[in-house]
Amino acid sequence: MKRWVFMKNWSLVVPLLLGLLYAGDDLPQSTEADTTAEAIDSIGFVGIYITETDTGEGVKVDDIIPNSPAAVSGIKKGDIIIEFNDKRVSDPEFLFGEIAKTKPGEKVLFKIRRKGKIINITVKTTVRPKEQKTPAASGGL
Repeated sequence: MKRWVFMKNWSLVVPLLLGLLYAGDDLPQSTEADTTAEAIDSIGFVGIYITETDTGEGVKVDDIIPNSPAAVSGIKKGDIIIEFNDKRVSDPEFLFGEIAKTKPGEKVLFKIRRKGKIINITVKTTVRPKEQKTPAASGGL
């Protein structure tokens, strides 16, 4: 008899649990990937890879993404970025944070040391290209 009561109780519980499990199945859901893509699309993109310098002053342009705003504006591999929008660049994290504050279409100013000369280069940010949608994986700013 007890076995029948146990099974009888489970016969009520299982459909209830399945109902709760599938209750929200038809509701539209926002995924983390959608939210991340929207956040990435709202951040300016210039198209450079950077590393620390040996001297600790500024950051070195390690590579340029072809046809990116930085490439089109004249930033070159090996340039040392010493200022960004009139703020002294101390390390890669600082520059990443400053670029992350920009919006696509915004003009930004880089002060660069190249072969002993100081030059100013204005870059118009864009939306990050599809092939560069994952900043952590690609590393490009």
